[in-house]
Amino acid sequence: MIIDAILTLAVLGMLAGVGLGIAARVFAVKVDPRVEQIETVLPAYNCGACGYAGCSDYAKAVAEGESVNLCA
Repeated sequence: MIIDAILTLAVLGMLAGVGLGIAARVFAVKVDPRVEQIETVLPAYNCGACGYAGCSDYAKAVAEGESVNLCA
């Protein structure tokens, strides 16, 4: 009886793991590698002094050709 419960939980855990792995690949958000490189240079304060909501939004704008001198 205990072995049945352990096997059931193990199978359910494996199915959930496989399902989450598939979902992670299907619903993955593709990020421009240039944006990631720009974000590594920024201070990551998310202060909003540049006029954008945070450093990631500013990095996206810089990658698209916006002004580069807005970060304090």
